[in-house]
Formats: sequence, structure tokens, C-alpha cells
Amino acid sequence: MVDLQIKNGLDMGSHHRHCKSATTMAESISMTMNKMLLKYIKNSKDLPISIVLDTTSDIHSNSYLMIYFRILENSNPMMFFYRFKRLAQVETGQRIYEMLIGMFTEDNILEGTSIKERLWGMTTDGAAVMTGNRAGLVSRLRPWAKNNFFQHHCAAHKLELSIYHAFENFPYMQHLDTSINSLYKFYMRHATKRKASLLETSEVLDKVFYKLKRIYRIRWVASEVSALDVIRKSYYLLLTNLENIISTSSDFDDESKATASGLLKTLKNVQYYSLHLFLTDILKLLEFESLQFQSARGTFIGLQKRHNDLIHSLEMLKTNNGPRVIDFLNSCRCCRVVGPTTDIEYHVRCHTNDLSHSDFVCPAGTDDSTQRFELKQPCSRLRCRVCSTDATDVGPYPALSEIRLVIIDSIVSQLRKYFPEDDYSIFDVLNPESLPTAETLHTVFTYSSRIIPLARRFGMQDESPVSGDSDSDSESDSRDNIRTISGQFSILINSLVTSHKFDFCAYRSRGPVKFWSHFMEKRTVEWLPKIKKN
Repeated sequence: MVDLQIKNGLDMGSHHRHCKSATTMAESISMTMNKMLLKYIKNSKDLPISIVLDTTSDIHSNSYLMIYFRILENSNPMMFFYRFKRLAQVETGQRIYEMLIGMFTEDNILEGTSIKERLWGMTTDGAAVMTGNRAGLVSRLRPWAKNNFFQHHCAAHKLELSIYHAFENFPYMQHLDTSINSLYKFYMRHATKRKASLLETSEVLDKVFYKLKRIYRIRWVASEVSALDVIRKSYYLLLTNLENIISTSSDFDDESKATASGLLKTLKNVQYYSLHLFLTDILKLLEFESLQFQSARGTFIGLQKRHNDLIHSLEMLKTNNGPRVIDFLNSCRCCRVVGPTTDIEYHVRCHTNDLSHSDFVCPAGTDDSTQRFELKQPCSRLRCRVCSTDATDVGPYPALSEIRLVIIDSIVSQLRKYFPEDDYSIFDVLNPESLPTAETLHTVFTYSSRIIPLARRFGMQDESPVSGDSDSDSESDSRDNIRTISGQFSILINSLVTSHKFDFCAYRSRGPVKFWSHFMEKRTVEWLPKIKKN
């Protein structure tokens, strides 16, 4: 920021670069942004608010409460940071509740803006202090809030719990994490010489140098995917460098050579590396879903379909290799010893001949010990045998054909546990791609009745139309429709399809957030009382 002002022609001197000045400027910017947020909340009295909060701790085990508001800005859902405050006492639901109400009172947004009447949603983790039936924060807030707000256990957090519990019973998963972190430690932790050696090897081989990463269990799945993928991209480079380190001509000490030898043996183990790639293919699917959950513009609408599609994609990996396993097989060639051990016959299509889509195993572990696989590289230094004929120690990693079914079944089981069937299906009535079109507009009244479960979930009662005589006029029917949520919804849909057909067709495929934000902002759309308010 100081450099920017210098480019603008200002003489900033030197005192602005001091750490105290930087802290003062950051604090000033933070307070200004917080005042702007509070002003916006006070001025937008009719807009619904959702609260997203979590607790965290620092290295001294001090607990802090982080609070975000999700509110509409120009009819678009936006996430705003509200407060970050230390929990001075024991972390309990009652204490968090008192802090929350205290902060609302302190910032004067409790009474004047009727925040208790505007609270429609709350997202937390699944900890007892947040969701406990007796003493949890949510149970404290329900009698305080006017609306039956939607309490949601963070979907990204539930996905992480699904992955953790799916893998916890498989020892080889822990071994794989240990191997990856050992490789990171060998090159990146107090290992300037070894890191420089890897960088030099990348320059010689004209390979891209990727900084190795470690796996942190407390982070999102994207962090683990990144650590796995870096090793995949650097696989040939790592093999070459580790072989250089253990060579007799290298000047590395005996301890480094011994560690390098162990890491090289692990990387050359086909059963390890096949599991590595298979797991990367799985986690790539889960990573995409996790990032969708973490998006500030995320929505429950369409979530159930995405979840079903995710399970289907995972089930496909039971009998079909993912792109990373296929890429590895395409980069290998199968070689079979013919007659005397000096003659070798190569099969360039080993990914279809010797390794089937569901039985990716090391041939050295089979009855035919004359088969092995080599990486296809023009440089002989890189043609390292992944599985040699004398490799009998496959370590703690079973063959992929033995575990791929149980791994997928375990993940799917946990996903269905944390995301029950139809848990989010009540929101799909708002999916623009499911709305009646001009051709199916005759079904609008039947379709609109699907809004009733969603309305009831938020405490909105759908009043039944007053039954009348058979000869009641259309004006009476119209009044009855306006009295009901489903009736209002059918009138709204009819208006969108008939009076705004161009925009309806243009925005229908752009996703629920863009679709509804556009029509909420559009002044010509007639939003009826109950729909507009909620």
C-alpha cells in the first residue's frame, strides 16, 4: 500500500514502513470496513440474515470466536466478516450465546434492526457446544429468535468427517500419509542441500520444480490433494534425484543416503504408487465438492443432485480407473523376459494387456516373475524399474485390486451417513432448471405445491383456500391463491414464464443464485407479500 502511494507521486518517508504503522493502518482499515458493514445491516431492515460461526485456537491454546454474516447485497448472497473475539472463559454454548448477544448489543444492531426477526439461518460445526439439544448455542438461540431458523452443520466439515472416518480403519492409509510427510521432511525441513540437489536435477532434466507439501489432517481435502498431486507431477524427478543421492559418487552423508534409499524403495513400489494415484482420483472428486461447499455464493438448491452425482462417480471407480491411474499406465511399458534373461520383449500397450482396469497389481508378486514394468522416458537415467523381478517386499500396501472396492464402499457409506438421502431435496423446488416452462405451464399448480415442505421448515404456514360453491368466480379463486404460499409461488412462476420469458430462458441455465438474484433485483417482477418477505 505504501509502494502504491509512492507510485502515485507521494513522499511517504520511512516511518510508514514500520511494523507499528502497518498495524495501525490495518486496524484503521478493519474498523472502517466494520462500520460500513454495521451501517449496511441497520439500513437494510427487511433483508434476511444468516450467521456462520466457528471457534479456533492459537498456539497458546487460547480460544477465539469467528463470526460471519451472510446477507443479500444487490439481491446477491454475500458473506461478510463480522467479529473475531477471544473466549475468555471455558468454551460452552451458554458462554458463546452471551458473547454473541453482547456483541450485537455493543454494536447497536440488536434492537434497532430487529436482528432477531431477520435471523433465518445458522451454520456451525457439529460440536456439542454448538448443536447440543440442551446446552448448545443453537438451543439457546431458538427461543430468542423470532423465526424457526434453519440450523445447518457445515457441509464442508461433514465431508471432511466422512473422509476421515472412511479411511481410519485402513492402516495402509496412515502408512501412505507417513510416506508423503517423510518425503516432505527429507527435502523441505532443514535440508537446504537436498532441496538444492532436487532443484538442480529439475534444471538438468528440464522438469518443472514443484515444492513438496505435507498432509495436514486438520485442513480441508484440497490440502491433501495438493500434496498427493505434487508427488505425481514430480514422480520421475524424485526417482532420478533419489538415485543420484544414493549413488557412490554423491557427497551426501550416510544418513541421507539411507533415508533416500528407503524413500526410493517406497516410490518404486507399484502397490504404493497405484494406491497413491487411486487415492488422488478419489480425493479430486471430493475436493471439487468441498470447494463448492466452501463457496461464499454456495446454495442448498441442487445440492442433493450434486451429492448423488458424486456417489455415482465414486461407484464408477470400482470398475474403471481414474485419469491419474490411466495416465500412469500409459507412461509405462510392459517388458517380458523371453528365454534367456538377456532377451526382452516389450509391449507398449501394457495398460490394456497386462494391467486390467480392475486388477492393477505388481506382476512380480504373481506367479509369472518374468514380467516387470518400466517408465517410458527417452533418457536412460529415468527408465527406473517400478517393479523389478527381485522385488519381493511390497511393504504395508496391498494390491489395488484387493482394496479398491472396500475403499469406495467405506467412503460411500460415510457420505450417506453424514448426508442422508433427500436431506436437501426440499430446496430443489427452487432449482430453475426444474421449474415449469411455457410448454409445461399447465403443471404449475401441481409443481407449486412442492414449496409447502420448504415453507413449513421455516415456520411459514400455508393456509388452505376456503372451500366454496362450485360456481365461485375466478376473482374468489385468485384471492384464495394469494392467501397461500403455494398459490403465491404459482403466480410468481406464471409471471416469470409468461411476462419475462426472454430473461427466464436466458438465466434458467446459469444456476439458482444468478437466476433468483436477477429476478429479485428486476423491478418489473411482482413479488407477492409472503414470497418477498421470506
